[in-house]
Amino acid sequence: MNLLIDIGNSSLKYAFDKNTQLSAIERVSNGKLSTTFFNKYWQDVSKIIFASVAAESIGKEIIHWARINDISIEQIFTPPEKFGIKVGYENHHQLGVDRWLTFIGTVQLYPRQNCLIIDLGTASTIDLITSTGKHNGGWIFPGIETMYQSLLTNTANITLTDKFNPQIHLATNTHDNVINGCFAATVGAIEMAIKQAQKTNTQIDKLIFTGGHAKVVSEYFGDQSVVIDDLVFQGLARYSKKT
Repeated sequence: MNLLIDIGNSSLKYAFDKNTQLSAIERVSNGKLSTTFFNKYWQDVSKIIFASVAAESIGKEIIHWARINDISIEQIFTPPEKFGIKVGYENHHQLGVDRWLTFIGTVQLYPRQNCLIIDLGTASTIDLITSTGKHNGGWIFPGIETMYQSLLTNTANITLTDKFNPQIHLATNTHDNVINGCFAATVGAIEMAIKQAQKTNTQIDKLIFTGGHAKVVSEYFGDQSVVIDDLVFQGLARYSKKT
């Protein structure tokens, strides 16, 4: 049984891959990680495959524990090309490994299709993967909550409530103006990305949504869209296969 780990800046997510079947994804705060935690929840695994966008200290702690317990461990980094997928960045090291893993997951689930991958978290990212497995570039911009929190921080006369029900329509109060504006900006960016793909004669077959706001945003794009919560883990699972 393999253990798949995605280390973020504030929390770690993990799942077990047993005979290509993924378990439910678990989440734990990075502050709660310890040898005691590893011994309690991870002792029975035969291999660990992990990716990290966090401080190196967390990965080093897991590597140290795995080696003491004679568990094979592999850290994933973004390569220029692997599994028939070619990174479009001029310097592949600049592409976050989490984005790279979404590429792999997408190609595994939707081979030979032109896909836009839309990851809607603290930052929003959009990436174009063609039917030949080539990454044709993408965008990074503030996530929906990051946008409106920025307005709260930098604008004296804007206050927001806990209500979060984003819509596209033009709003008639400050709270909904901000929320809907951030939401509309995100939807508009996706629509513009589709148009940019079309300019290169690439007709999008699937819109792949993942991240915290994936469901609510995907509803504006109909049957062409699909929400995949474990897309990064689908990518990590590819490294579990022997071929």
